Amino acid sequence: LLSLELTVDGRPTKLVLEEGQAYLDAARSACVSTEDPASTDNCVSGAVSIIVSEHLRRNEESKNTLASPGVSLVRESLANYDPVSFTGSHPLHVDIELPIQTRRTVCDPLKCWELNLEEDGIAPNNHTIQLPAWIANTSGAAKEIAEALDLWRAEDLALLEQRVALERTRKATPIDRRLHRSADQSAVVSFDGFYPPYFILHTESLYFDAQRVKVAGNFRPPVDGEVCIAVNTIRPGEEQPPLNNPNNEACFSNSYNAQLAGFAEARGTHRLTVRLKSKVDLTIGDGDASSFVAAPPLRPTTDSKFLTLLRNAVAGWLYLDGAGDDPGVAGPLSPGWSGHTMVGVHKLNWIQAMIEGLLNDKVPGDIVECGAWRGGASIFMKGVLDAIEPHSQRAVLVADTFAGFPPAEDEVDTNGWALQNFGVGGGAAAVRDTFKRYDLFDDRVHILEGFFNETLPNAPTFSIAFLRLDCDMYRSTLDALNALYDKVSPGGIVVHNNWQYTSARAAFLDFRRQRNLEYMPLHLVDGNAMAFIKEV
Repeated sequence: LLSLELTVDGRPTKLVLEEGQAYLDAARSACVSTEDPASTDNCVSGAVSIIVSEHLRRNEESKNTLASPGVSLVRESLANYDPVSFTGSHPLHVDIELPIQTRRTVCDPLKCWELNLEEDGIAPNNHTIQLPAWIANTSGAAKEIAEALDLWRAEDLALLEQRVALERTRKATPIDRRLHRSADQSAVVSFDGFYPPYFILHTESLYFDAQRVKVAGNFRPPVDGEVCIAVNTIRPGEEQPPLNNPNNEACFSNSYNAQLAGFAEARGTHRLTVRLKSKVDLTIGDGDASSFVAAPPLRPTTDSKFLTLLRNAVAGWLYLDGAGDDPGVAGPLSPGWSGHTMVGVHKLNWIQAMIEGLLNDKVPGDIVECGAWRGGASIFMKGVLDAIEPHSQRAVLVADTFAGFPPAEDEVDTNGWALQNFGVGGGAAAVRDTFKRYDLFDDRVHILEGFFNETLPNAPTFSIAFLRLDCDMYRSTLDALNALYDKVSPGGIVVHNNWQYTSARAAFLDFRRQRNLEYMPLHLVDGNAMAFIKEV
């Protein structure tokens, strides 16, 4: 199929690909003359790149190709590796990590596709191949190349397709239109709506990663410089603080992974800015800015061993052996974890604090959760009601398909969500049984099974005090708000749990803009949740 004369480290070699031969085997055969591992790595990666390029050239008419094929071997830890960055004419670029080892007997087949080597069962000395794949037909192109490289089994390819589709859904459609700039246009860095122009902060830290800070245009860190985040206090009488104070600025280049802490006791108004700094310390392109008021964290006040036990049970920490004293570690990424909610104990704490406030203020209405998975958060909210207001007539509505995501209908969404295996098994019946096992099921619990546009318009509620949205998709979020927002009582709280997902965030912001609700301040209640209080 292919026969090329090559020179590697000054020595002649031949790259030959036979019918039925794996690409990787052919590349290794061409590189047997190299003496050290680094040279072998470079040789194999270059040889595979040549083979992949030839493969794609011959299939160009199929349009199922990578925009810029390239392969490299990675020996270092991938702990700080971000699989998604913005590059080229498309807003998304994915580097897919494929293990070279074809017989991965030591690797958990359900986790081989993850990126962190040590935690996911892949031996640290394994190599991986990076296959850059652009947004156009990403899954098909990646699958074609992976099959050609003979590296992945069928179940591995399905997981790969899920990962790529999920990354596309999260990051492919920026809210900030400036982020659609191509690589030959001026640079821009944006919070992309994650940190809105004005918000109230209830957390002790601000987080920055590729979901919260996005770069487009002709700037690529670290080659061109760094991304710099700054927080400056606005003093009384000032409209805004001096910008780019190096003492209040943190810059990073290799990974969009930064945290600014210390806001637990902070008060007053602050200015949050992000800029692109060149290697000669010049600001480049367009930046972004937000103003926020630092407020106390939301903490529950009810001293109840029952609620503590219930919280730790539904979050899965109660049964997590060897987890230590911090229940915050309990979650889907914890080895051996099995819980009834993925939100974690910290989110459950501020959910309890919100409900306590609503009950103290006597805000009328029910509690509604849209997107419930196994029902753990709803079970906990029912427990909070029973503990604080035992004779309450408030209902708890639990809405979900309990079987996965609907088909994508908007350009913000993709059908990648349909590949996510979030089904609970048994549907609404399984959630109902879980309520019963906690002894919290009664006639005030209503489980609504089905797509939101079908179930929520006729939901059995006339007023809502607490509306919790845990929807990942644009259409699901908008359907829930359109059906239920008008039933939210004045003083009621609307909270979105998945603010980190561009699709859900866009729906929330679009709804507020369409309904002229932007004057109601947004409250960032944890790293991934935004809420607002409905005013009269």
